[in-house]
Amino acid sequence: MERIKTGIKNLDEILHGGIPLYSLNVISGSPGSGKTIFVQNIVFNNVKNGFKCLYLTTIAESQLKLVRHLQEFAFFSDDLIGESFIYEDLGLVIRKRGADQVLNCITEMIRKRRPSILVIDSFKAIRDMFNDEKGFKTFVFDLAASLSIWEVTVFLVGEYQEGETNTLSEFAIADGIFYLYGQEEKRFQKRYLRILKMRGTSFAQGEHLFEITPAGIEIYPRMKPDTETLKYETTSERRSFGVKGLDEMLGGGLQEGTVTLISGGTGTGKTTFALKFLLEGAGKGEKGLYLSFEEPLEQLRRNAYQLN
Repeated sequence: MERIKTGIKNLDEILHGGIPLYSLNVISGSPGSGKTIFVQNIVFNNVKNGFKCLYLTTIAESQLKLVRHLQEFAFFSDDLIGESFIYEDLGLVIRKRGADQVLNCITEMIRKRRPSILVIDSFKAIRDMFNDEKGFKTFVFDLAASLSIWEVTVFLVGEYQEGETNTLSEFAIADGIFYLYGQEEKRFQKRYLRILKMRGTSFAQGEHLFEITPAGIEIYPRMKPDTETLKYETTSERRSFGVKGLDEMLGGGLQEGTVTLISGGTGTGKTTFALKFLLEGAGKGEKGLYLSFEEPLEQLRRNAYQLN
């Protein structure tokens, strides 16, 4: 299967090689989730490699506003605008000619520009212009049939919630569905990408973290542990804490080769217990490793010296 490389770090690996050529993909998510930057990053990377893109804006966002916001990103190239990367205002045409002429408008623009990639942003705005679901559903299926003839790779961008991906007609025709969303926290915002569907090819499922940087989209794939069964051996040997009474309670100490969780609230002595165990082993010539995510090295050393 031929594919389009996204050029976004780690995304092509998640897609097992890229997005299938001539596929129809919906980029969905709530406002501010990064949909437009995501698709623009993909398109600019491909235009730089010889592809031609027709980017149709609708009522949601004007061309000038789009370009102004994207100029700060490293993937943006002003030299490509107008020839290889063509913006057209589909919303203006629709408002003049009516919703029943949307398909004809899109077809005319494709025939005139002959793109290899087509983006409609926002497709949800077109849905909102139809008076009834039946009329929009007919338009969606006619659009899918028409686009397959032109052999273009399509991205439909829209403000959709996850639940709508199972009910709305535009998702029924989609070969690929990308869902972007965020999670607000007190210190920073987390952004996530999930691929809900990719027809004809496999992909790495699950929740993938991403961020928007000056370079563009950067994705951090969900870690998938090796499925091989973990093999390890335990012995009857015991490793003592060196704490009076505790080793007796444990039958001589911790069993060698096992994992022990020391839990408790702040100030209950968790770190002290762990350091004491390492110090006991060090006194017998055994090597120990202490990994800390919070306490600095000097503080740990000071606490360890006090235990001697």
